[in-house]
Amino acid sequence: MDTGAILAHLARIDEACDRILAWVFGRGTLAQFPRVVEYLAKENGGPGWEDTYQNHLVARLCGSEWFEKAGDSPDLFRCRTDSTLWRRDSFEWRMMACRERLICLSGNGLPTGVIALGAAAADQAFFSEDFARTVGFDPVGYRRIDLGDLVEYLTELDDGTCETLEERAGGRDKL
Repeated sequence: MDTGAILAHLARIDEACDRILAWVFGRGTLAQFPRVVEYLAKENGGPGWEDTYQNHLVARLCGSEWFEKAGDSPDLFRCRTDSTLWRRDSFEWRMMACRERLICLSGNGLPTGVIALGAAAADQAFFSEDFARTVGFDPVGYRRIDLGDLVEYLTELDDGTCETLEERAGGRDKL
């Protein structure tokens, strides 16, 4: 893959992340979508494992209009829509290779009286199709997922319907 193709691939990931976040915050608050919360916080195994989609989603959210720094710590963030607190764990295990996680510090993430809108998290964990590892094996019990499948999974509503972003984007190949 040449440099231009790599940059185009990363731009597609960022675009999909931005659209996921706009979809979530256009309907409520992050805490109302258990799958998104779980995906942001998931472990990928030990050092040396990196999920590109998760990393980009965390980075895009922390730099978005919906989140702000909380206090003096560079790792603490506050959601501007519901004031939940979140901790960003960023671990660089080799130059330019890192693992990003965003963990809700406000209990289960749902403020009192707020109901979940998104579907519950799945029993089986997954990682991006361009998952990187240097440890020689994939995490046990995980499956690979492509960008289009990730968008559909994270945007499934609690009633089982899925308002896919691919239709608005003009097709899955645009994701």
